[in-house]
Amino acid sequence: MIDLRYGRIAYAVLSFSGLFGIAEKLFSIPWKSLTYLKEDKQFVLNVHKSTLEESVGFDRANWPLSDRRWLCDLYEDYKCEPYWTE
Repeated sequence: MIDLRYGRIAYAVLSFSGLFGIAEKLFSIPWKSLTYLKEDKQFVLNVHKSTLEESVGFDRANWPLSDRRWLCDLYEDYKCEPYWTE
């Protein structure tokens, strides 16, 4: 998701499935909480699986709003410094 005001990536969306791919949830993840492994050509999120299992996700039909208060809460949950305060 792009923040047009700042021209920055606000967050990535991660798909996470439960047992046997059932009950897929989508999660907003602050871009800064992802690490790109160039040699493996993949992003890594260093969060325990239970964190995602217990988090409130959203479904494809109901994306969260990206207002500043919501973004502040998201970055705080992942303990990331918000890009708009740099």
